[in-house]
Amino acid sequence: MVSEKDYLNECKKGRKPTRGNNCTSIDALIYAEDESGKKYIFPIEWKYTEYYDNGDKSIEDSNKKSQNHKKGDEAKGTERLDRYSNLITKSTQLKDNKQLNLERGNYKNSVYFFEPFYQLMRQTLWVEQMTKIENHKNEELNAIDYIHIHVIPKENDSLLDKIYPCSKKKMKTTWNSCLKNEKTHRIISPEEFLNSINDAYLRNYLETRYW
Repeated sequence: MVSEKDYLNECKKGRKPTRGNNCTSIDALIYAEDESGKKYIFPIEWKYTEYYDNGDKSIEDSNKKSQNHKKGDEAKGTERLDRYSNLITKSTQLKDNKQLNLERGNYKNSVYFFEPFYQLMRQTLWVEQMTKIENHKNEELNAIDYIHIHVIPKENDSLLDKIYPCSKKKMKTTWNSCLKNEKTHRIISPEEFLNSINDAYLRNYLETRYW
């Protein structure tokens, strides 16, 4: 799933977001309505055996002294900071530099630019833009609220229980500390997630596609 419009300034001028083309995308998405008529979207990021090593490769690789540095990483690091920093500062969900006790205007060394939190940051900004009333005219979906679903097997302790160098904490604790409302993000095992879905078509699709 990608948005109809490039809200995160990731695409080349004049191009629309396309999955797999250097833009933020979602593995799967559920569009729902509750009994009161309130519409939600549930963006789903599905992990299996993935984990992040090599010093949590991220924007710090713009430093030529980094063991993961490659030619051109300096430009990539600057581009990422320019692209997302202002969106983070204006976010209603992500804590800004003041709330994270960072140097004013500098997110370079924040967890937002270290994996796996770099991906979570971009997806949070994405869904936040998707649920803004002023953006509904651009999108087929017009939800006003969301819950970010993060499906991870309990056995994947390399992802869940790793102490990340950028925070000195585990994954859930690290990411929750970046959110203004922790209830918008949910880590859940594949079994628990699939068992909670009553719709047989949707459950079979997700199980076949991802599990």
